[in-house]
Amino acid sequence: MTQSASKLPNLLIPGYHKAGTTTLFHELSKHPDIYPSHIKEPFYFRPYINGKDLPPIADYASNFLGSTTEKYRLEGSPTYIYGGERAARKIQEVLGDVRIIISLRNPVDQLFSLYKHHLRFLKIDKNTSFLEFLKNKADFQRQFFDEHLEGWFTVFGDSVKCVFFESLIQAPGPVLADIQDWLEISATEFIAETWINANPGESYRFKFLHQLSLGIFNKAKNIIPHRAFVILRKYYFLLNGKANTSTITPESRKYLEPILADHNARLASILADRGYHDLPVWLKVKAEVT
Repeated sequence: MTQSASKLPNLLIPGYHKAGTTTLFHELSKHPDIYPSHIKEPFYFRPYINGKDLPPIADYASNFLGSTTEKYRLEGSPTYIYGGERAARKIQEVLGDVRIIISLRNPVDQLFSLYKHHLRFLKIDKNTSFLEFLKNKADFQRQFFDEHLEGWFTVFGDSVKCVFFESLIQAPGPVLADIQDWLEISATEFIAETWINANPGESYRFKFLHQLSLGIFNKAKNIIPHRAFVILRKYYFLLNGKANTSTITPESRKYLEPILADHNARLASILADRGYHDLPVWLKVKAEVT
């Protein structure tokens, strides 16, 4: 390790996008034994994944300057997961044997959430259907979870904890309690009234106001603390948000499932070998058809 361990993270949530990582970060940050990074997504290791040099380690450590006696210092940059074993080894080289929490979600639903994210951030035309989005996307490597996860287990072994988005949303209390037990920190009471979907999938009402707000949010998320940013975004969507009522069509599922089937089956096998037996339906189904 190249910097005082007291100022570098020892607990990471490296992925996946649109799989509850922000909500998980937000809830774990409430624990007195966990100090969250000032910026939820420092992306410190992303340059390395993209073949570039790492920034100065002091820049990374600055996210944890306020930490004192907390057992864990947490950050959650969901791009790290895509670097597979190569990224995991670099993280181990810099940070040591840190704890890793990986949130997995049915990749069909994850892609649909990504589609709504693209609509919300004006990255695609508002009239683009989910199926059109999929056919234009073509590259689904980021949904081949088995290819990424195997390398993380190879490097970190039992220091990797996988959770499932479906369980987190349906029964957050037990999932968080299980994580706390795994981290060997005191159990805290889960208060449903304080539960926040920290990265909701709303659409917008007024495009001009939304365009203006996106520019502000992109700057604010790297300046203000994460909790404050979540609250700011919540009140913005109360003003200019509306529910996105679109759904996944049977045609979209029929298009996607053959692309993902073999990878989901292999992922189920990898997880079973690591002692995960209570798998969500989307993994059980894929495991049975191969």
